[in-house]
Amino acid sequence: MRAIPFVLLLCYLGAAGSGCKDSRKEANSTFTNTGSKLAAEKPPVVAGRTIAPAATPTSEKTTLPFITDGDIEPLTTDVGTGADKKSVERPIVDTIKIVESITKDVDKAISEPSPKIEIKKDGAPAAVAEAVVGKEHVAPRKPKQQPIPSGILTAGSFDDNVEPHVFASFAKRSSQKRELGNLTTLLGGHRLTVLVKDPAGKPVGNARVKLSGGAASAVELITRSDGRAVFVLSFDQLPDDQPLVVNVTGPTGGTPITESVAVGANRWEVTLPTATSQFPKTLDFAIVLDTTGSMGDEIRHLAAEIRGISAAIAKNFPEVKQRFALILYRDDNDAYVVRTFDFTESLDEFQKNIAAQSAAGGGDYPEAVHRGLEAAGQLRWSEGPHAARVAFLIADAPPHAQHMNRTMKAANVLRSKGVALYPVACSGYDAACEFVMRACAMFTGSRFLFLTDDSGVGSAHAEPSIPYYQVERLERLMIRMVASELSGRVVPAEAGDIIRTVGKKVN
Repeated sequence: MRAIPFVLLLCYLGAAGSGCKDSRKEANSTFTNTGSKLAAEKPPVVAGRTIAPAATPTSEKTTLPFITDGDIEPLTTDVGTGADKKSVERPIVDTIKIVESITKDVDKAISEPSPKIEIKKDGAPAAVAEAVVGKEHVAPRKPKQQPIPSGILTAGSFDDNVEPHVFASFAKRSSQKRELGNLTTLLGGHRLTVLVKDPAGKPVGNARVKLSGGAASAVELITRSDGRAVFVLSFDQLPDDQPLVVNVTGPTGGTPITESVAVGANRWEVTLPTATSQFPKTLDFAIVLDTTGSMGDEIRHLAAEIRGISAAIAKNFPEVKQRFALILYRDDNDAYVVRTFDFTESLDEFQKNIAAQSAAGGGDYPEAVHRGLEAAGQLRWSEGPHAARVAFLIADAPPHAQHMNRTMKAANVLRSKGVALYPVACSGYDAACEFVMRACAMFTGSRFLFLTDDSGVGSAHAEPSIPYYQVERLERLMIRMVASELSGRVVPAEAGDIIRTVGKKVN
């Protein structure tokens, strides 16, 4: 701002002091260079910092006729010719008056405060144009992302405890998968389901069932609200060629009932004479979620589904005290391997934790499933006699081959706590992933869930190795699973919820 009056002054002097048209043209051609020179000689100083002016195009250096080193010389003109030629001072009375007027304007401009120039933290000046205009730069707003509604994803389910031969056949075929190691042998063997009832024939949940045989160590499980405890003899290291002994204690203690189980039995019922069937008064609801990059096509939809499901559970079962937990896992060398949000009674807190998640990392196909399930086993699960415990494992990849047995060991910890583990297979899962998930569902007495292509969300979904299933909304399906745990019986799908049926049920 200070340089502009000086330039105007010099421009006037150059034009007024010229005695001919050519001199005026020469003066006019050099005004820009003069202004650049003055601006370069007096850079502004702000807050103790010298602010370099913006670069301007340079041109060939030209000397002004009346400017030497920035000072104004007396105005002169040549008089006469030849030997009589001499230089005399020109009358400049009018010029002096104009100069005085311009000088006053210059002094006034100098006395006024300069526009504030913002200095950034890194020492660089802010945009000068913005400082002069006085407008604060505001980044353009991004369009607000609309929340995804729940009830979009579709899924099917299968209960391997209803059709034991289907899983046995699948285990036999899966034995060719080297990454599964000996799991197909351990989990594909003989199964024994112990059902505990009260004198009225109703199921008794949270009863403690201890099974032993020969010199083998006893295995103790807790019945779910439907009164069942599922033993896999080869996995539990119990003999299948001799009678077993079952010992059952009621949920509140009392005298245990001991009975002998015949060789080869698939199902055994025990009645507790002093027990009374009761519905759960507490629900522990946990989500174990794979958040690696391959889940990116579905994780936002899954988060919406989980929020909708948890809200529906809270609304439909107000008499049940509810707690919610979240386990996130990825793989080694990711930003995190496992992240735990332990049980909380705050639905808002749980839903906020879900909504904040995104998918990243992973790299290779297998993931740290074992770490996710181990973290789930360390949650503060309810131990009371009237609790229902449910966990949903949502993933699209199997464990690493070297951690297959460790994964099933972690799932067995949940099993021993009476947790029903419901796996949900997402797009991209393979046969090894399906086997691990179905095994987790089978020996915790739950069902295997899997997403389908009906929703149009995500990549293509694999077809599971099962003879039949019905497709419904994932939200409705998961709510049915929780309702079954709270009612102690299987809650079937309503006719209006069935989107399509695949295959035919085997009698």
